[in-house]
Amino acid sequence: MLDLNDLVVKLSFTNGGNGNWRCKNGVILLGEILTFYRNNGGPYLFGIPLANEIHLPQYPNTAIVPCERAIIAFDPDRKIDSPPANGPCYLLHIDSGVGQQLLLQRLNAVIQSLSAKLSQINSLSQI
Repeated sequence: MLDLNDLVVKLSFTNGGNGNWRCKNGVILLGEILTFYRNNGGPYLFGIPLANEIHLPQYPNTAIVPCERAIIAFDPDRKIDSPPANGPCYLLHIDSGVGQQLLLQRLNAVIQSLSAKLSQINSLSQI
């Protein structure tokens, strides 16, 4: 299991208190998602987390954390998906369902930001 003394972990994480890890981007990993992250390669496999736990109202008692290279779900009752994995956490599908929706939301936000910047550039170039 990875800990905060690991050379790669130390580059991105510090002790967040109460057994939590605080990422350099401010994201806090905790509980079962942190345990899954530590047991399955952490930053080596998943990269760093991109957001704190996201709690979806349509799936009570679940949480998801998007990382640079994967999306981790805490879903002990298998409400979101039912992969053949043991334990309360698993990786979300990215080709359908919640995982796909999350990716599309992030991509739409990037597209909107880039469109706004392009409009700004066009406006400035006409001055």
